[in-house]
Amino acid sequence: MRLPAAADRCRGAGRPVDPPPAGRLGPWFLAAVAASLVPATARAWVSAYLERVETEVVVESDGRAAITVTAWQAIEAGRFREFELHQVPLDVEFDPSASVVEDGQGRAYAVETWGKRRDDGVLRLRLAGEAGIPKGRAVCRVVLRQDWVAGGVARLQDGALVVDWTPPVWPDGMERMTVRVRLAGDAPLEFALPEGLASELEPRADGRTLVLSRFRPAAFYRMPVRFTARAARPGAGD
Repeated sequence: MRLPAAADRCRGAGRPVDPPPAGRLGPWFLAAVAASLVPATARAWVSAYLERVETEVVVESDGRAAITVTAWQAIEAGRFREFELHQVPLDVEFDPSASVVEDGQGRAYAVETWGKRRDDGVLRLRLAGEAGIPKGRAVCRVVLRQDWVAGGVARLQDGALVVDWTPPVWPDGMERMTVRVRLAGDAPLEFALPEGLASELEPRADGRTLVLSRFRPAAFYRMPVRFTARAARPGAGD
């Protein structure tokens, strides 16, 4: 007499067992399968909120712009590992050597892109080496580079520099967003904004620097950095 093999005993002593129809698969089973197909880093959970963002732009005389975006994140639970910037054109270059994330104890973490950049305008960033920052605070400093002249952001018109630019967009609201644009050179400039933006962005100027600020912008807020700059008239600052 042949005893059923172990595999047969598990199936009912050698009797073939048909797989259950798809309709009888429990939702827990389908969820488990779906979860197994998602990378572990993508399933990482974190509770964090954006406090404020400051963007500083230094524009050289040839139109090349160095854009430094600094964001303060408050981490309530989980581990902070990744974040996204939106409305970033493909001609904007990410500089990993100058970008860094610091935790509340001053420890620095390298930043890298993940996934292939597409024309959806989303720049996906994460801490290198699968690092994560626990409860506390994180300061994200991202450096981008763009040619404002080649990209059509800045142009000369009637003796003035005309700028029409949107800084990287965040998918979260925050307490305040500030943008500082510094134009290379020594002579002071006069800045002018389109009608209606002055009340929204609280502009102030100092020499060759224009500062714009928005209180409590909503998620996906697109700050309209639009202005003209021309040489200050003699005695304008007196």
